[in-house]
Amino acid sequence: MRRSTAFICMWFAMFVTMVAATKLLPEKHHYISLYEEVGYASLLNNVDYVSPGPGIAPSIGIGYHVHYNNFICQLAFAGEYAFHTNKIPNADLIIPMIDTELHPFDLHAAVSDGRDALHSIQIQIPLLIGCEYKKFYFLAGAKFGLNMFGQTFSQSLLSTKGDYDRYIDHFENMPNHFFQEGQMVQSDSYAFRFKPSVNLHAEIGGRIGTFSLAKGADVMVHKIRYYLAAFVDYGVLNVHQNKAYGSALGYQQTEDKGLQFYVLPSMVSDIMKDAQVHPLTVGIKFTALFELPQTKPCVMCVH
Repeated sequence: MRRSTAFICMWFAMFVTMVAATKLLPEKHHYISLYEEVGYASLLNNVDYVSPGPGIAPSIGIGYHVHYNNFICQLAFAGEYAFHTNKIPNADLIIPMIDTELHPFDLHAAVSDGRDALHSIQIQIPLLIGCEYKKFYFLAGAKFGLNMFGQTFSQSLLSTKGDYDRYIDHFENMPNHFFQEGQMVQSDSYAFRFKPSVNLHAEIGGRIGTFSLAKGADVMVHKIRYYLAAFVDYGVLNVHQNKAYGSALGYQQTEDKGLQFYVLPSMVSDIMKDAQVHPLTVGIKFTALFELPQTKPCVMCVH
């Protein structure tokens, strides 16, 4: 309900902006735009013990701009690479074992200080409207995204210790007996894809320069305009696929390698099996607008 209300309020504000802006200036201009965005990226979630970490999301795009009076409309195509991190919770398990002297004991294994790394590539179609007044402008709208590639892995510190019923203390810090402290373990890389996304987008900035390319008697001045802005993107849809391959910490035993522990990244483990994930990016945007040539009506022509 809150998301629907937010959508309605935002698009109503954009409509009011459009109506007001079209009454300010009489000229219409067409542009091809090239832009680059880079920002701090985070994956917000509703899992209490998974904390979003720092990330980065650069993107480049090409678009078509229409300036009618002070009203702006932009349709673009962009590609985005995103790197996200998560701080994941500790996990532990207990495995009944028998030592080489046939004495039973419990092997306690625990991982701590775990972090996920996620790489993804997405194509986006931004549809934005807004207004420009003097050197300042504002744009808002939506970015429709489709994830093309995703990969994740995690790193944690593994500690193991042995617990014998006939001894009071645990057996620990004995690497020759497989009892060790703080060993770095890294998971395999797992492919994943986010669901299609819809990001609410807003940016505010200003024109930082104008460069004139050519002018003539019957051709309008061909200009390049440069803009710098701050922006924010927020994903209103849950992009998590909710697929789990198992628990965050597990083990397997084979004849040739013996007992081996493995960890799973949170995105593909049961830690976030039913999680809600919403991307958030805050950053800066640089845009170059290339004005398309327009023919002036000839004032000397006789009709």
